[in-house]
Amino acid sequence: MRKNTHFSGKGTAIIEMVIYTFLLFTLLIVITDVFATLFDTQKESVSYSESQTDARFISQKLINTLSTAGNVLIPVNPGDNSNILTIQSGTDTYTFFLSGGNLISDDGVTQERLNSFSTNISNFNIIRLQNPGDKPLLRITADVTSTIQRAAGPETEKINLTAGIR
Repeated sequence: MRKNTHFSGKGTAIIEMVIYTFLLFTLLIVITDVFATLFDTQKESVSYSESQTDARFISQKLINTLSTAGNVLIPVNPGDNSNILTIQSGTDTYTFFLSGGNLISDDGVTQERLNSFSTNISNFNIIRLQNPGDKPLLRITADVTSTIQRAAGPETEKINLTAGIR
């Protein structure tokens, strides 16, 4: 005699549904984690790049402007400390100062923002140094901070340069 072992399969659909749902959610969690990691890495890269680029641009702009200057009006005397730099080149006067986290260059006609929208400038400081020659020598410092928030905090690049007029 043969036993009739017929399997009806009524419970397999529910078990399959649970397994497929578990696999789908696991896959979604892994993909979400990968995208979150990529996004964080991209934010850190942009933050670093913006602060580096602005620090280089501002340093070069100050060096170029000082190289064409004939005189430094502010700070006046060796040892003086100022948060405003005013230089004279021929008949033109250029002033560099902070305003609301932005470094501004003012030539008397127009004001130009030197940093990008994704950075703030702070601690802009100029010290006029004693120079054995006649030409003024300046030590200029500033902090360039990215406005892009990273998990580790904002990226800050320091400007620290010594330059003089020719």
